Amino acid sequence: MSDSCIMEGCPTVPDRERKVALITGITGQEPSEDFLRPQQSHYHCTGETHSVPEFVEKPFAYIGRAIVWHGSGVVEVGVEKGTDMIRVRINPKFYRPTEVDWLLGDARKAKQQLAWSPKVTFLQLIPVFCKATIVVACGSGVDEVGVEKGTDTVRVRINPKFFRPTEVDLLLGDASKAKQQLGWTPKVTFLQLIADMMEADIELMKNNPKA
Repeated sequence: MSDSCIMEGCPTVPDRERKVALITGITGQEPSEDFLRPQQSHYHCTGETHSVPEFVEKPFAYIGRAIVWHGSGVVEVGVEKGTDMIRVRINPKFYRPTEVDWLLGDARKAKQQLAWSPKVTFLQLIPVFCKATIVVACGSGVDEVGVEKGTDTVRVRINPKFFRPTEVDLLLGDASKAKQQLGWTPKVTFLQLIADMMEADIELMKNNPKA
């Protein structure tokens, strides 16, 4: 599996204007006409090549779990090591009509003409994927659930036992006295706190695979 993004013919870049916007957003400068010629295909990529199994194994390894492959072809499955849980199945509808043995993106033209070079490696990308599960709220009240976007998997449920006897519409802490009398100011933002909580949960899963 290649990490390449083919600029020409990519369904998310259907016209010249969007192609210019995409390349400008990536590189910080507008591309030359050479980059925009219809017959040309250009890449922004890391220059690394990885197999689909590796792309599956690395995220599981990140949370402390190993995938063992059984079978071959369409019936091959990825089983979590030490359990009988099948974590990965193959769906033939995603097969391409033709395959090649090896794919590797070449970003030399992007480097030469746009001074662009990759800043994120394949391994650095794995934590980003692992932390980017998107949850969508469905329903309301006690029956409201958080469903992973693009799937039917329920990731969040409400437990009424944690409801408080009374609620208010808005809660906002006031640390002005702590600042005035102790010189204290918060060092961690809400978004940083979320990242820390995610890291703590991931470490918990690494140390307790059955969590």
